[in-house]
Amino acid sequence: MRNRLGQLKNVISYDSIFKFMPLMIALALYASGAYAQEISGQITSPSNGDQVPPRYEVAGTISNLPSGYHLWVAVRRGNLLYPKEPESFVAGTNWDTTISEGGKGRYRLVLLVVDSKGHRDIKDWLRVGNETSHFPGKESIPGCKAIHAISVIAR
Repeated sequence: MRNRLGQLKNVISYDSIFKFMPLMIALALYASGAYAQEISGQITSPSNGDQVPPRYEVAGTISNLPSGYHLWVAVRRGNLLYPKEPESFVAGTNWDTTISEGGKGRYRLVLLVVDSKGHRDIKDWLRVGNETSHFPGKESIPGCKAIHAISVIAR
């Protein structure tokens, strides 16, 4: 037993710890997401300033969407967000959804990346709204990041 402990001490020396320290730090940073590439995306259709009907397709591109994250489109009127169902369908680097929005005038379409907490928040908000026919705007959504926005005009 003592012989094995002596062999282990020779393998794990201070030199080997310092030799592999940069690799261990890099692996820890990578595992924490510090080296994760920036998520980027765009709304490519409709275009900024387009006139839109009450129901229309919204589509675009997405890069570096982490596993477990979701892509949603929301309407922003003033300071309030109104997430639109269904959740955007992502296929590779492209996404699309079809939304409905009543009313007239200008509003913003916002592309949202949300984590599982934000996804549950949106799904709960939609469930309650569908049950009550009341969809109060949301000032914020937890675990959510807006990555692109355009303005459109309802016909």
